[in-house]
Amino acid sequence: AYMWRDIQRQAQKYNLPIPQLPVSYPLKDYDLANLVGVVAVQQGWYPDYLETTYRLWFVAGLAAGSEQNLQQTCAALGQDYGALLSQALAPNTYKDYQHNTALARSVGVFGAPSFQVESELYWGDDPLDDAIAHFKS
Repeated sequence: AYMWRDIQRQAQKYNLPIPQLPVSYPLKDYDLANLVGVVAVQQGWYPDYLETTYRLWFVAGLAAGSEQNLQQTCAALGQDYGALLSQALAPNTYKDYQHNTALARSVGVFGAPSFQVESELYWGDDPLDDAIAHFKS
């Protein structure tokens, strides 16, 4: 309950639409949402994917990784849903996903958002300025 209330407060703080509760969590299609994210990183449109899929999840109530969320995300971003799904489910994408997950675990990532700058790990919104300052130094 605290986590979701904090997300609502952060949305107010940044003048974003306030997520309506309850939000679908945990995600049924968590892995698929992340596999699509791997493809989006490889193709250079991850920030747009992240913003769109989360907006559909928290504001429209369409769980990340669900067919409806992915179809609407693709439509909004001009991506071909069938081609994207095929790429996301490809063995090499899954291999990259496993590698990224192992790397995140090895540095202690335990939630999102997490930021690593050199050997320092930052979690959440509050320390983002600290992570940026550390990176600049």
